Amino acid sequence: ENCFIAALKPSNSMEPGIDDGMYLVLDPTIPYTDLIVGDMIWYVTPIYTAFHRIIKIGSDNQGWFATTKGDNNASHDGIKVRPSHIKGVWRSTIN
Repeated sequence: ENCFIAALKPSNSMEPGIDDGMYLVLDPTIPYTDLIVGDMIWYVTPIYTAFHRIIKIGSDNQGWFATTKGDNNASHDGIKVRPSHIKGVWRSTIN
């Protein structure tokens, strides 16, 4: 009901599970406090936009953050994803 569909931009970062050309069903209403390691999120920061998997959740002097990584990438994204950056949580994929 609250979900939206987004096209995955050309990248192989989430292969083999999610391929280029697939559409993502994303839910923007999931609270960040409900997210767990393993969830996949679409996020937008001033310097980076990605659809990647949460590999770590932590807290610092600015509050909650997630560290993310593409399933097919060798290393994590190198940024702290804050709640305000998260635009949607993965719910399904459409080929």
